[in-house]
Amino acid sequence: MYPNVSIIVLNWNGWEDTVECLESLYQIDYPNYNVIVVDNGSQDNSIQKIKDYCQGKLEIESDLFEIDVKKPIKIFEYFNDDIKDISSDLNLIQTLNSHKKLILIKNDDNYGFAEGNNIGMRFVLKNFDSNYLLLLNNDTVVKKDFLSKLVDLSENDAHIGICGPKVLYYHQPHVINSAGGKIVWHMGLGINKGIGERDEGQYDAISETDSLLGACILINSDVIRKCGLLDHQFFLLLEETDFCIRAKKAGYKIFFNPQAVIYHKEGISGEISPLKYYYMYRNRLFIIRKHQTPIKVLLYSLIVSLRTLFIIIYFAAKGDKNVLKSIFYGYLDGIHEKIT
Repeated sequence: MYPNVSIIVLNWNGWEDTVECLESLYQIDYPNYNVIVVDNGSQDNSIQKIKDYCQGKLEIESDLFEIDVKKPIKIFEYFNDDIKDISSDLNLIQTLNSHKKLILIKNDDNYGFAEGNNIGMRFVLKNFDSNYLLLLNNDTVVKKDFLSKLVDLSENDAHIGICGPKVLYYHQPHVINSAGGKIVWHMGLGINKGIGERDEGQYDAISETDSLLGACILINSDVIRKCGLLDHQFFLLLEETDFCIRAKKAGYKIFFNPQAVIYHKEGISGEISPLKYYYMYRNRLFIIRKHQTPIKVLLYSLIVSLRTLFIIIYFAAKGDKNVLKSIFYGYLDGIHEKIT
């Protein structure tokens, strides 16, 4: 008997990536899963494009695998404010084969990465008896056996609460994006191991890790029931690091499984938008304030403050006012905003 897995894919104005991600998901070898796409108030006609894909009306291409999913795929549509009772659809959803159904939740606004995924997780916990929930970025594609490998590892140790795959860059598939993560407290960050390195097997050992890249994490549903959902206050960035910290505090293990592989379209150049700069500098202070003792909060915040000052000077010299303002206000909010 294969444990049931609910896969949550968050879409925001990115239907091209989402349909390629879905195509790869519907080709996996794992037999017992549900796919839930949560659309975060997209304004680019994403809903219709995803429907067109499911109905076989949209031709897509991929650089990494062949397009081979038979259409149509049955769509079950819900608005985020009316997903509390789907009992009339449950029997049909449960009887359809995994690769022949898609649940589409349409949010009325952009709730950010954290709350957007939370809406999907609440839906799963209320309506399905899923053993695991998988959070998967829409800008990824997956290898056919990735979910089987993740579930096998999780089933072998009841103390594993969260596990994640080796993440390679989509456009440079021999270069590592993440091989697990290490929390660097004086920076308030979860740093990806192996990032930018050529994949030559140096991270091919299954290992316990501090954190994981949020592009793909398999979560035992018991962890969510015990630790809660993602912290919506983070909105974007470091919410997965916070979640891993909370899970470890609750006694669960976090594992990296290199036998499972996905490909991520994140740019290897490391270019970051002003919006992401804001949340990066705000949320790293949130992480420190939320999880450290008062003395360490003071010490680590001072270190982050000094580093932030140097970064501000750097962007001031470049004349990049948008990034400069984002970092400055993110830092101020990280210091002063109340953590709920």
